[in-house]
Amino acid sequence: MVSEINNLIVDNKSTKVKGNVGEAMDLRRKILDRIEKEMAKVGMSQAEMGRIMDIKRTDINTYLRGTNTSVSFDRLFEMAKVVGLEVDVVFRKIKDQ
Repeated sequence: MVSEINNLIVDNKSTKVKGNVGEAMDLRRKILDRIEKEMAKVGMSQAEMGRIMDIKRTDINTYLRGTNTSVSFDRLFEMAKVVGLEVDVVFRKIKDQ
């Protein structure tokens, strides 16, 4: 199954995300960057997030540093919720199709 993601809205700014599942890494990175930015804003450490989520701080670190490239979107959405972010997925009809 090949899924396509054409746009990601982060901070009310539309960001182009090319193509297919191969670019899921880019999408994960954009979500993680936003989570990390919000962690800094609210003063939350990796250890604190780990405690709240009942996972190791080192796991949080591997997600944020990109060394765990298979982190699930469910996990990312859970992390976003911990820092007070809501993730919305928006589908739009592709123009000219």
